[in-house]
Amino acid sequence: MRNIAIGLSVAVVVACVAPALGAVILPEDDATWRTSTLRNNVVVSGTPFGLFTRASSTNDRAYTEFVIGNTTATAASLKLYNFWSKESAPVNQNVRIRGISSGEAGYVDWADTAGPAPSGTAHESWTIVVDSFNVNNTPAWYTLDITSFYNANLGEKVTLSIRAISGSGDGPIFEDKEGTAGTGNAPQIEWVPEPASLVLLAVGSLFLARRRR
Repeated sequence: MRNIAIGLSVAVVVACVAPALGAVILPEDDATWRTSTLRNNVVVSGTPFGLFTRASSTNDRAYTEFVIGNTTATAASLKLYNFWSKESAPVNQNVRIRGISSGEAGYVDWADTAGPAPSGTAHESWTIVVDSFNVNNTPAWYTLDITSFYNANLGEKVTLSIRAISGSGDGPIFEDKEGTAGTGNAPQIEWVPEPASLVLLAVGSLFLARRRR
């Protein structure tokens, strides 16, 4: 009977520490800035203006803000959905993601709709989170590895800058937190907790030792 009780305890521990695959963090806020003009959850000339960027200058860029938990991740991905395509000016842009956390000096929350307008190119000094990825003219998800940045900022609020650095054509325009384009594909971080393998090993060893008595 005692061995059965120990076995049940091990089962409970295993259930508690097994990683929850595909945990999702949604944005606290997000916004697009064109120079010092904020555009958030609006339609401009019939076009849903979500998270817009274009490589013509540093003026067109978007920001999204997340609160990261305290648990180390084995993997973390930023997912952005580009809904915009245009036949007359096909999207072909190389986009860079930079980030800053609330624990860093000079933190600016430009994704906050009540926050300050961006000043110059200060965001260009932020940490490069994803150096470059190409966005084409076909609406699609873009899944970007941000594991190192995620684990370096546990317990912090982070603001990510989304800016096209080269390319041609219009857009892209990524879906925003509010779902302005109606796709339902909001920006998100998917992460996998680090498994407590040492705890499982210790409990398993204890279980085996008790059974051998």
